[in-house]
Amino acid sequence: MEKLLLIDGNSIMNRAFYGVRPLTNAAGLHTNAVFGYVNILKKHLDALDPDYCAVAFDVHAPTFRHRMYDGYKAARHPMPEELKEQVPYVKRVTGLLGFQSVEKEGYEADDVLGTLSRAASREGVSVYIVTGDRDSLQLVGDNVTVILASTGADVEYTPEVFREKYGTDPERLVDIKAIMGDSSDNIPGVKGVGEKGALTLIQTFGDLRGVYQNLDSPVIKPAMKKKLEESRDMANLSYRLATIDRDVAGLPATKELARRGFDVPGLREIFGELEFTRMLSAFTSQAPADKKADGEGGGQLSFDDVETEPEEPKREIKTVGASELKALLFGKPFGYFGGVFSLEGKLYRPEGDPLPLLTDPGLNRAMGVFDLKGLAEKYAVKDAPCGIFAGFDALLAAYLVNPSDSISIKSLLWIYARCDASPQQMEDPDFMLARLDRLRPVLEEKLEALGSGKLYSEIELPLAVTLAEMEAQGFGVDRAELIKYGETLRARISEVEEKIYSLCGQRFNLNSPKQLGKVLFEDLGLPAPKKTRTGYTTDAQTLEKLADDHPAIELILEYRALSKLNGTYAEGLLKAIDPADGRIHTRFNQTQTATGRLSSLEPNLQNIPVRTPLGRELRRFFVADKGKVLVDADYSQIELRLLAHLSGDEALIDAFERGEDIHARTASEIFRVPMEKVTPQMRKEAKAINFGIIYGMGAYTLSQDIKVSRATAARYIEGYFAAYPKVAGYLGSLVEGAKANGWVATLFGRRRYVPELSASRKSLAAFGERVARNTPIQGTAADIIKLAMVKVESALRREGLEARLIMQVHDELIIEAPESEGERVRELLTREMENAVKLKVKLVADAQIGRSWYDCH
Repeated sequence: MEKLLLIDGNSIMNRAFYGVRPLTNAAGLHTNAVFGYVNILKKHLDALDPDYCAVAFDVHAPTFRHRMYDGYKAARHPMPEELKEQVPYVKRVTGLLGFQSVEKEGYEADDVLGTLSRAASREGVSVYIVTGDRDSLQLVGDNVTVILASTGADVEYTPEVFREKYGTDPERLVDIKAIMGDSSDNIPGVKGVGEKGALTLIQTFGDLRGVYQNLDSPVIKPAMKKKLEESRDMANLSYRLATIDRDVAGLPATKELARRGFDVPGLREIFGELEFTRMLSAFTSQAPADKKADGEGGGQLSFDDVETEPEEPKREIKTVGASELKALLFGKPFGYFGGVFSLEGKLYRPEGDPLPLLTDPGLNRAMGVFDLKGLAEKYAVKDAPCGIFAGFDALLAAYLVNPSDSISIKSLLWIYARCDASPQQMEDPDFMLARLDRLRPVLEEKLEALGSGKLYSEIELPLAVTLAEMEAQGFGVDRAELIKYGETLRARISEVEEKIYSLCGQRFNLNSPKQLGKVLFEDLGLPAPKKTRTGYTTDAQTLEKLADDHPAIELILEYRALSKLNGTYAEGLLKAIDPADGRIHTRFNQTQTATGRLSSLEPNLQNIPVRTPLGRELRRFFVADKGKVLVDADYSQIELRLLAHLSGDEALIDAFERGEDIHARTASEIFRVPMEKVTPQMRKEAKAINFGIIYGMGAYTLSQDIKVSRATAARYIEGYFAAYPKVAGYLGSLVEGAKANGWVATLFGRRRYVPELSASRKSLAAFGERVARNTPIQGTAADIIKLAMVKVESALRREGLEARLIMQVHDELIIEAPESEGERVRELLTREMENAVKLKVKLVADAQIGRSWYDCH
């Protein structure tokens, strides 16, 4: 028989995203979902050798189910940005692999799968549907097999397999879901009836109609009958919501889905862009994909390395008194998740609130959790210490073992526990605590082997609680003044917009690159960049080169800057103000960056503009509460001081010891003039070189930055290394060490893997060299500011002050304090930051006091 292979695109893409270790290319584009998606499709192509193949995708638009029920999928979290940016590549690679993409507005991918499978089955074609969604099991039939995709051990559902597992026919899955509901899709079902009860009812009465026709049956107990009667309408609605539509009009016929061969040139192009350097051979030679084992060198997790998690018998959760549980836990390592404690394989739930146990200093340092910061966030309140702590945090441990930009509980379960957990399992204390018991020794052993134990226990663990407390504090905002600022911006935007139209001689959509490109490069005849498939490039770099060619260019750049300020900040910050207290509560992500830096989101307060006067004005609207002040301190040139310490360069150390202007000193050395003859332009160029060296900047980038020739930039860099000879040797040793070891580390032992150094592509290897040079310096700076945060918070409490740490922006800390404590807090903040660690050069922290963030600068 002929075969049709159908892929649930969104399901498999999500599965790949969470199942593959986070990956990025040199440009920072996330690629793990594409990598895993390609592997899964290739695996099933090889196994089935189908005659026809297609991938069904959801359309980002309401479906008939949304129109039927407003709450449908209302609880779904939005697609992560890291996955969203990969969707175009997933769809592009789908066609290159010989699959046809099929989608239909108003319907879901499940409906497309259902319609295509029914049509093919009726034509005598054997259908295989690959998905990670159990909803599709209702499509199982004599000619239709549903393959629940796993990681090397997929489960194939035929009618016989389904009946053996569920004791009923596949089409009855809809009846089961109509009663039990589905929390992931927000299908209500019958309130109070779960899977076991629903399955029993359907096995007994055949279908949903049979259940309601037999409500008076003695098999249905009064309590169950009442639930069914009260939720009759919801059950019927749920039935319609759960039913896959198999009669979607306008879809291609089976013959139109004929499998095409691989588009090798297209695959070569996209794999090169995504830097899948080992994958292409699998599609050119038709040989099995080359898999790289997961290991300490930051290798890729293979799907075949992970086994399907077997079902296990439930353990009893024993409820005991708090004092009795404390006695049981005392002196022993234990786990905590979802209100339940695990100890030596047994589960306990305390009578009453678990908080006293979570905050007990005699217990909590032995406690293991999945996410200490997340736990602390649940209990942190303004103006009070949280008190929660833990001796093991799986997320933080996994992050330190191999830094990832999207580490999550889901991914660490995949990687370290070899476990594919469903959303329901990830909320089940029994399941999760069993995995925590499995994870803890594995990750603690890895931390010890890496030498990251002190970094973990003395910086990251206490910082997790500090961050939760900072989030609870929030940052005060002058809402009225922020509104006025927005009005000023919008007035200026309108003024600039009209000037642009006047200069260009026509009105057009300034926010449309296509329309803007046509006006600039066709209508006005400005020197045009190379035209792409989507039109002319109109990014900032392109427009800046045209600034002298037409007066509208500077206004267009200004328009964009003003629009960004208005949309992202003036309007965006207003939306972020909590109406309950008038403050903005940003979230700090502790496991986001490969260098160890913290990131801020919802909103990102670490990205408030400071380079333009209008952007700096935003800081005026971040204010202290009445009767309080802000105390703000930032490290002075911490990365350059670290370069002096780590390189041991005597000239650089001497400059800092003398308290010289380091940029003027560098200018003096490079341009060979006395310090007193260094011009502002010389100092500016020397500053660019100082910081450029840290970030691995080459001659070309420096020439673009300071607007000199490449040869001149190269001469400046040579002059820099001549002035500070040990810096060159130190940076070179970092690259050589990274090539030999596969990683670099900070002064505190934070490790970052650099697999790019072994890449055959020069651009990728060059990126690896920049990472190797920069990470020990930037990462150590991140470690120091984190350590300073822990020390500052400890000192504030030790000295009984009301002041609270509220913000961190890379090298800057902000405390909100009563006016009476201002000077004392400034001294404390300066002392703790400058003495966070002892280096060969003194750390300097400049502290200021003000009513607003702006006043402190």
